[in-house]
Amino acid sequence: MALSTLTAIEASGLDRPINLADGHAKLRPAARHLPGDLLHQLDRRSQVEIESKFLRTYGAAANEAVPDAVLFPSASLAIDAVAKHLHQSGRLQVGLLEPAFDNLALLLRRAALDIKPVDEAEEDLVEAAAHCDALVLILPNNPTGWVPSQAALSRVAAAADKSGCLIVCDRTFRFFRPGLGAWPRETACDWITIDDTGKTWSTLECKTSFVMASNPSALSQVKEIAQEITLNVSKVALYIATDAIERENGAARVRSVVLHNRRELSRTLLPIGYRLSSQSLSVALLELPSDLPFGAAEFSHFLAVNGIAVLPGPQFYWYEPQRGHSQIRIAMARPPSLFRAGMARICALTLGRGGRFESQAMG
Repeated sequence: MALSTLTAIEASGLDRPINLADGHAKLRPAARHLPGDLLHQLDRRSQVEIESKFLRTYGAAANEAVPDAVLFPSASLAIDAVAKHLHQSGRLQVGLLEPAFDNLALLLRRAALDIKPVDEAEEDLVEAAAHCDALVLILPNNPTGWVPSQAALSRVAAAADKSGCLIVCDRTFRFFRPGLGAWPRETACDWITIDDTGKTWSTLECKTSFVMASNPSALSQVKEIAQEITLNVSKVALYIATDAIERENGAARVRSVVLHNRRELSRTLLPIGYRLSSQSLSVALLELPSDLPFGAAEFSHFLAVNGIAVLPGPQFYWYEPQRGHSQIRIAMARPPSLFRAGMARICALTLGRGGRFESQAMG
């Protein structure tokens, strides 16, 4: 049976020899050893102290102060809490970018929200901010890396301020486009932001997400919802995330590796007919060669059978899946040797059958 969601496909890719599916950073951990008495050290420190150090360290890396936030063990839990807040506060008509990672649409729908697709077009964003109760943006967007111009973002904020639209900004890939600044925090409109460490620092899923809001009452409501989901973020996860940010000089390490791997991808796959459809990000959206007789779903399954996990494009287009029929997404925050092997293997599989794959390999 075909896997229905991107997260399910990512989970199946965890046991593939070459996992290029999930967008989490998966370099070798920066810390080779942890203190032998780490648990005892953390036990002697308060939760507030450890959380505060994490937020200061993250804020320094982002060049943005984090005065107050609600912490979560993962970005998905943070998004889920925000979706429930939208429903609870009566913001039922919600604009969401398309394409976008499908769990955003799934979580918003489970919160009984009426989701409207918004294309990656600046005028469409302004229109949505003028007429929706809330507008969910991913900046930079996953999987395309798309970011509106600063002028467009100013117009979006002005339209939202006038209409009362709440801007929800998923910034989990923010460190791959550092020029974004602190938008929408410096605007006058009502906003909620979601940040996360998992896409940037390789910590074996010991990650931390957090939500900030312009309205203290909204943040308080998100906190109440969070406390229905989880007691607190683990001190160990907070310590490991903080340590990784400090050791890796912010996002410098992962950005360097991603740049190297993007060049390897371009050198290997573009000459044989693949086309890059995304801007600078830690993932690459690719159009399949035009002579392949199969779509992305079949091709990604074929790669999985041969030990390589990537994501098919259709699920990113949560409203019109056919728009992603010929696209796959490849994660680049991987050790260069693994990534190079993956590119060579995809190249060989593409050329080895002249673009034609046996039906039995498709399962």
